[in-house]
Amino acid sequence: MILSSIGCLSLYLFYDYSVFFPAVLQMDVYFDQAGVVRTADEIFSKAEQKETGMVRADEAIRQHYFGVLDTEARLALGKEASFFLVSNGNVHSTGRTTFKVKKINGWQRYHIEESKGELTHVLDAAHVPETEFVTLFDKLPTAEDYLEPSISELFLKGEVILQPRFRESLAEYRTSRSVTFNIVVVGFTKVFTIPWPHYSSTVYCADIAGVGFVPIAYAIYRQE
Repeated sequence: MILSSIGCLSLYLFYDYSVFFPAVLQMDVYFDQAGVVRTADEIFSKAEQKETGMVRADEAIRQHYFGVLDTEARLALGKEASFFLVSNGNVHSTGRTTFKVKKINGWQRYHIEESKGELTHVLDAAHVPETEFVTLFDKLPTAEDYLEPSISELFLKGEVILQPRFRESLAEYRTSRSVTFNIVVVGFTKVFTIPWPHYSSTVYCADIAGVGFVPIAYAIYRQE
């Protein structure tokens, strides 16, 4: 039995976990503060949030971020209007993303080769004409793209945190000229290896200089 158990474990040690995850995902993204906080706390412990640099910023910092985003949206749309800061409205975003991971040399080493996609943002607010625009996002190459989880992370804790960084650009339509957004966004996702491989929702954080990674949105995935 011991030899059999060791044999089974060795299979998991060298298994290619990247095959479990779809290359293309549909997603819904939400920006409500209560939902962002709840989702972050459901997925990541307080210790994990501190270790990754995720901070619980006050509303003033979130408002500053969305104010910058509104400014960028005006440049892309050519319209003098608020979007994320409309007090009586909600923004709902839908889109798709690719996520391509490749197993590389070593017993359990992976590289996030590609993660890019697009979101269509729609403002629903009383007495305001329906407004929408598109953001395109693409992963920036960083050391965090290389994953080398320990045996403890894979088989005891059974959790690995992904945190790719993204550059976003905004445009009125997919084919129109885009404006690059000047704040980088980091997407925090937890991958579980036990009892079977699966993944959490993603918490998106704005990388605010002098503050840290401020949670500003969360994504719920649907397979294409």
